[in-house]
Amino acid sequence: MSADLQGSLFDLGSDDGPRLGDLAGLRRTELPRGAWIDVLPGWLAGSDALFARLVDTVPWRAERRAMYERTVDVPRLLSWYDETDELPDPALARARDALTE
Repeated sequence: MSADLQGSLFDLGSDDGPRLGDLAGLRRTELPRGAWIDVLPGWLAGSDALFARLVDTVPWRAERRAMYERTVDVPRLLSWYDETDELPDPALARARDALTE
């Protein structure tokens, strides 16, 4: 399977692989019902290269689901890693650790 990808317009790249920035400057937007979203453009330098690596190495799967009295394709590929699974790239483990501090 192949798909076109427009890379990030904000990725500064990184010669030494994916690199996390500082979380200072993070902007939080409160959402209804106690939810929120945190945004920090450029936090992960080299995100396009990381994404390309994940496309090639993660065991993605397609799913179908019942919807509107018929079965349809889910419009995304999926893969699941729980808390005890080793993540498919060290950059993801570093990001998880930084975000859970």
